Amino acid sequence: MADDKTLRKINPVHPTRMFPHEARVRQLLIIPETGTEPEDGLDPTFWAHIARDLQEFAEITAYCEDWSWRATYVVVEAGPNWAKVKLLEKHRFDKHTVEGRSFVLPGYTIEHKSSFTKWRVVREVDGQVVRDKFVTKADAEAWLVEYAKSLAA
Repeated sequence: MADDKTLRKINPVHPTRMFPHEARVRQLLIIPETGTEPEDGLDPTFWAHIARDLQEFAEITAYCEDWSWRATYVVVEAGPNWAKVKLLEKHRFDKHTVEGRSFVLPGYTIEHKSSFTKWRVVREVDGQVVRDKFVTKADAEAWLVEYAKSLAA
């Protein structure tokens, strides 16, 4: 038999405390800049620019723009330019970028930089981005073929 100190009354959940999930929990997605770490979200000022849109129970999924990590947070409290969150989980990804020297035009590299700039063509000699925002690597390669033709003309 259990010790009297460990016995406690358990109150059943009342129907007035049940809600459709989407009625109470707002689910948000953010894409922090490259160089941001999941723990940066634990600083209340990290949320300064979006704090007005946050409310208690909001669930935030974050994917770093370079695909180095993913994290999930829940908002505990929010003010006009700050928010307190709990980091529920984080996951580090293997290097997402698939880079490679171009065989079409030597001296150029095709790489995936982020979910915003997508695939891009970079001139190796100075690191200059020649063109970006290609949806696929094949799109970047096709563009580079045409670019090589224009240089040869």
